[in-house]
Amino acid sequence: MKLSEVLFQYTEDVKIQNIHQQHLEDEVFNLGQSGINRALEILTAIVNQQSDKVEIKLKWDGAPAIVFGELPSDVGNYKKGTFFLGTKGVFSKDPTFATSREEISRVYGKSGEGLVNKLTDVFDYLRGISPKGVFQGDLMWSRNSDKEKVKIDGKNCIVFQPNTIVYGISREGDQDLYRIIDNSNIGIVIHTKYNGEDLASMKPSYNVVMGRDYINNTDIWFGNPTVESGGAVSDEDTVKIKAIIDKIRSIKIDPKLFDVLQGLKPEQLIKTFINELLKKENVVIGDVEAFIGKFVAWHTARIEKEKGLLKKELAKQRRDELLSGNLTAINKYKSSFVKLLTVYKLIDDAKDVVVNAFDVAVGSKINVWLKEGDTFNTTSHEGYVAVMKKDNSINKLINRLKFSRANLMSGRFR
Repeated sequence: MKLSEVLFQYTEDVKIQNIHQQHLEDEVFNLGQSGINRALEILTAIVNQQSDKVEIKLKWDGAPAIVFGELPSDVGNYKKGTFFLGTKGVFSKDPTFATSREEISRVYGKSGEGLVNKLTDVFDYLRGISPKGVFQGDLMWSRNSDKEKVKIDGKNCIVFQPNTIVYGISREGDQDLYRIIDNSNIGIVIHTKYNGEDLASMKPSYNVVMGRDYINNTDIWFGNPTVESGGAVSDEDTVKIKAIIDKIRSIKIDPKLFDVLQGLKPEQLIKTFINELLKKENVVIGDVEAFIGKFVAWHTARIEKEKGLLKKELAKQRRDELLSGNLTAINKYKSSFVKLLTVYKLIDDAKDVVVNAFDVAVGSKINVWLKEGDTFNTTSHEGYVAVMKKDNSINKLINRLKFSRANLMSGRFR
């Protein structure tokens, strides 16, 4: 089997815990040709309204991610069925979680007082909803001090900001929802349920139902990740997306390039540089020829910086060999690299059409803003999540020029 087939084949291995969601366009680098095929399958299902193949969920900008529920098996001295709560470390090789308020300080004390306080605040509330299984959600607020009453455009609003986006509701817009949020002690969006015999092997599903999976609690505001996606993409947008799909299918990439990508370490190099470019120049890839030149310069500077921190000559030599090998490969397969980047941009373009269509069609009673100084600038939700029904794998659909850049630049907004 070729290295590219080992690295980039799309297998059952994608059904891992919902720890890090991949951008749809990044699957080009993650999975090679299989990633391109995956993106095309998702886009095609969306424009054809095939909800039996791909389901769309609203992505909330909450923090931290909370994993909680009943232990599916004995873990050390903790018995199966014991209520536990933690963050994404629950799914590590040596699971990290707490089974009481007292344990939270001991287990998470090194992570800072803020996390300890939030986990302590929500512990009794989440235990009180009697979760039947293991769940993951995004915390929106955990105490009344996380909420603020302000006037925005002359309206009386209650707002909360768990991460980059500010969420809120005006009393004039929806008195009932305003009162519910005002009276709730915590807010959370529960979006994932896990199934399996033990924490390490649990697989996610995204059909979480109040009443079946947990009971309601008036002290908690439950945000809803479900969206009605039927008809969200207009006929005009459908034509645009299908034209992009056809163009992608017409581009033939040398399979040997996917072996080259392994040396370029997408997670550490290519995708890191894309985020750097997004932050500094507010572009996703931009001109593909210019991108390659900028990437080479950035990669070279990064290697030189790493070498400056190393003492052993052998280690420095290995960095030089890595750089030399990567630059040689880029030059050798430059035409295919250009094609790959072109496909990446096309997938990103099609995804943005989808996201913009959903932003218009999907109604939400919750208002969303980006805050800069004392100004609340109206924006859209963080984005959406595409769930592949055949294997419960997911990809995030986010307008990166709008939200991802705001997230990277969040120091300006917070």
